[in-house]
This record gives sequence, C-alpha cells and structure tokens, in this order.
Amino acid sequence: MPYTSSAAIAGRSTLLSYRTVGTSPATFITVAELRKIDFTGSKYDLDEITNMQSGTIKEWITTLADAGEISFEGNFLPKEESQNAIYNTFFIAGLLGLWKVTMPGTNGIITFNGYITKFDLNFDVSKHVTVNGAIKITGQVYLP
Repeated sequence: MPYTSSAAIAGRSTLLSYRTVGTSPATFITVAELRKIDFTGSKYDLDEITNMQSGTIKEWITTLADAGEISFEGNFLPKEESQNAIYNTFFIAGLLGLWKVTMPGTNGIITFNGYITKFDLNFDVSKHVTVNGAIKITGQVYLP
C-alpha cells in the first residue's frame, strides 16, 4: 500500500493516573494539569562474553532490562488532591503505585508499577509555579 500520510498522534489530552497497589476498587485518579510526560532511560544491561575464539570483535549478551522512568511536569495546584497524594502518599511513604498513561482518543493505555523518586516545586517571580517529578518503573511496562 502506498504512503498517504503519517499516523502520528498529538500529545495533548494524554493523562497520567495512579492507584495504590492492592486497593479496591481499582479506581484510578488522574494527576491534574500536567503539561509534559516523558518515558526515558529504558535499556538492557549487557555482559561481555568475548573469548579466545571471538577474534578481534567483542561479543555481548543481554542480561537484565531496566524499564527506565517517567518524568512529568505541570502546573502546581497547592490544594489539589491528586498532586498532594503524589507527594504525601507515594513519595513520603515510599509506596509502590500502579500507574497508567492514557493516550488521546482510542490510542490505548500504557500501564506499569513504580515509585515516586522525585517531587520538585519551582517558584519563579515571572512565571507560574510548576511541579516536576519522576517515577522509577519497576517491572514490565505494558504497551497497548
């Protein structure tokens, strides 16, 4: 089939939501007013297996995969429950959460377990207050 146009999607309307692992019912809470969500750092560890018969080129095998992390940034809302829970429930308590990223339209949901490893607030006299954070993914990421 000939190329007609790109199937790329826009990032607007993407949502990051959470629930604590083991809670019932499985209700997800959307984090309010995020502006950016980045998946980064996924990679495989490698082990060198070069031996006397390898010749002059190193040989490698994959060992363990690291699913990376998610960073997020948004407008800080001081009395907003979803943002406060990220700090109080997940960061301060070191609690594992079940997270999902819902893509726009019918493009699907990405789910994973993770820990909040960073929660920063940024105050600038000439700008709005922002929140920035990171979630370390533990285990597998499930793509749509």
